[in-house]
Amino acid sequence: MRLAARHGASASLCEDVALAVSEAVNNAVLHAYGGKGGEVHLVVDVIDDALEILVADQGYGFGEGPKSSGLGVGLRVIAELADTFSIDPGREAGVEVRMRFLLR
Repeated sequence: MRLAARHGASASLCEDVALAVSEAVNNAVLHAYGGKGGEVHLVVDVIDDALEILVADQGYGFGEGPKSSGLGVGLRVIAELADTFSIDPGREAGVEVRMRFLLR
């Protein structure tokens, strides 16, 4: 999370960002492709004193594919840590998780 730190994020915020991104990526790895493997895309940018993060996959999407045994704890963690958070269908398939963290 050097990018966040270079733009004024505290050590605590950097830890929150790292945990939230880890949760989003883990969800994609575990649930997006039903164990068959696939790509997970991560895009990070700083816009208007905020760290904008997108974690996207081209997998099954919510409500499709194999049933998950997860309890959704990771999504609750992300929602608590990020200043804004959304989950949307991917452009062609899969899921896009967007997170925004205010840097100041």
